[in-house]
Amino acid sequence: MSISRRLFIKTASVAALVAGTIGKSSLAAFAQDTDDPLSNYTQQTFTQYLDSIFVVCGRPSVEVTLVKVQDTLPRNVERTRGRESFVLHFRGGREQLAQNTYTMEHAALGTFRIFLVPSGSDENGAKGYAATINRVP
Repeated sequence: MSISRRLFIKTASVAALVAGTIGKSSLAAFAQDTDDPLSNYTQQTFTQYLDSIFVVCGRPSVEVTLVKVQDTLPRNVERTRGRESFVLHFRGGREQLAQNTYTMEHAALGTFRIFLVPSGSDENGAKGYAATINRVP
């Protein structure tokens, strides 16, 4: 059976369009995970808890302090509809945790999962970690 070039291109174009639409709706559903408490916490939420203790759950669990909330959204970008970008800086513990997604607990914020990246040690040997939150719709 012979298929014309025109029919092949038309069929392939429709298939690509459908695949692209399905992929976008799946990603949108994934990005709006309402079961994740972290999706409800804003930069202002974390700023309220500067200098408070968070527990990084693991083996062993490590207590870290939120030492800085750094705004990384350019000044000329409009901050509307949840648009924000910031970095959380934590410090604590003597053993360096690997870059990974961890469950974190806080007395007021509860339990949530967050991706932590090691960011070096301070002069006393306490380890540093950073977590970047980007919400740019």
